[in-house]
Amino acid sequence: MLPNRFCTAFKSVVYLDLSNNRITCVLPNNMSTMQLDALYLSSNQLTGRLPLLPRLLRKLDLSQNSFSGPLPTEFGAPGIFELILSSNYFTGHITESICELHDLLALDLSHNLLEGELPECFHMQNVSFLFLSNNKLSGKFPPSLQTCPSLAFLDLAWNKFFGSLPVWIGDLVYLRFLQLSHNKFSGDIPVNITNLKRLRMLNLASNGITGTIPPSLSNLPAMAQKHPRRSGINMHLWYTGLIGNFREVLSVVMKRQELKYGAGIFDMVSIDLSINHLTGRIPSGRQLDTLYTDNPTMYNGNYDLCGPPLHKNCSINISDIEHGHEKKSVNYSDPMFFYFGLLSGFVVGLWVVLCALLFKQSWRVSYFRLFDKLCLLIKTPRFSDPRIKPID
Repeated sequence: MLPNRFCTAFKSVVYLDLSNNRITCVLPNNMSTMQLDALYLSSNQLTGRLPLLPRLLRKLDLSQNSFSGPLPTEFGAPGIFELILSSNYFTGHITESICELHDLLALDLSHNLLEGELPECFHMQNVSFLFLSNNKLSGKFPPSLQTCPSLAFLDLAWNKFFGSLPVWIGDLVYLRFLQLSHNKFSGDIPVNITNLKRLRMLNLASNGITGTIPPSLSNLPAMAQKHPRRSGINMHLWYTGLIGNFREVLSVVMKRQELKYGAGIFDMVSIDLSINHLTGRIPSGRQLDTLYTDNPTMYNGNYDLCGPPLHKNCSINISDIEHGHEKKSVNYSDPMFFYFGLLSGFVVGLWVVLCALLFKQSWRVSYFRLFDKLCLLIKTPRFSDPRIKPID
């Protein structure tokens, strides 16, 4: 454990980076007395609970440690705008104390043991990075995100979220990265999702999404662009178009995500709709064809999808795909129609014969005489000796 005098000795330090070491300890309880602006302790072996933070702290990275227990009911740093607590063992619900951090730009709670729903009070006007993947979070798509207009990166993958995707998701016009895979979302893909002109990655894999693929999904402008690879902080600035403190936040946060998604995350252009219940014809367009070439599994597990680039021909014609109306093209050569006609003919013919016998007396008498003769022929014994005649 770091001694309490550590906080006294470094009381006036503004920037402290001890990440990527083998520090094994519990953070001291008197950290709130420090004057830190930025504290980076990632990739160590820190344990215990998160103590009250220095009041002036604005940037904190405690990722890849062994912190445990619930999130604090009070963070103690109201001006913090970068809070990275990923890859720990935090449990319980996301506390409402997170809502008091009004300046948050980046929140990463991924790879923990958190459960429940995102607090209803989570109305963050400035948050641009929200990573909550690989937890046990549940509930419908968080409605409070509707009041987070600055969202650029949203990752809710590998949780237990359910229900339909909201129509208002198309109002989050700054979204570039939308990762919702491995949940229990259902319903159609909202047509409004194509309003996300900056969207470069859409992952809806391993859910229960139904309906058809909106044709306009092939016309997302940002997915048609190939950004040249750049390095360093200039790349981050060029990509987001944001300046100031956001520069450092983006640099740190995206380095963490590069470990998860690869160094090409800035150049990533991808749609993944695999393992859902999508139906109908795949919309045509050069953009989707290019994405399929880069990711041939993007439609896997949707057994009712058809048409190019799949090798399955469509048996339906979709006249109004945007509204989800499907009109089946009737194929009269189908064996089902043959058997149906055969059965119908037999039933009609039988009724004609029965009606004739019922209303035509002469036909009825002739029919029963013929029936009696047939019965006698069947019951009369046959003799091998021609000299012996049967008795009439």
